[in-house]
Amino acid sequence: MSPAIGGTLNRVDGRFKVRGESRYSAEVPVTNLAHAVIVNAKIASGRITAIDTSEAERAEGVLAVLTHRNLGRVATVPRLLPSLAGLAAPGQTFFPMQDDTIHYGGQPVASWSPTPSNAPTTPAP
Repeated sequence: MSPAIGGTLNRVDGRFKVRGESRYSAEVPVTNLAHAVIVNAKIASGRITAIDTSEAERAEGVLAVLTHRNLGRVATVPRLLPSLAGLAAPGQTFFPMQDDTIHYGGQPVASWSPTPSNAPTTPAP
């Protein structure tokens, strides 16, 4: 049994939280913040043969359009564990847009970043 069970733990931030005095990340003001709109795969399995981003790239207020073609690569892919542990199945990762393979429906395949004043209120189709 863990020594933490049944024991007293010193929660450094506990007092601040119960008094409503804690500062959460959403409460920290950030200037020039950009948001990303994710475009998800509409099929469960396949390969991306083409993505036409030209219209999005020309659109007013778009800061960037990212796909597997121009997104930076993950430096080190961690060792994969079986899906029984609630993680990625062997041969798959949770790193989106690293290649042209679609592993599951809804997988992120592209992203675009509007300026804060042009951020959509609903997801892209």
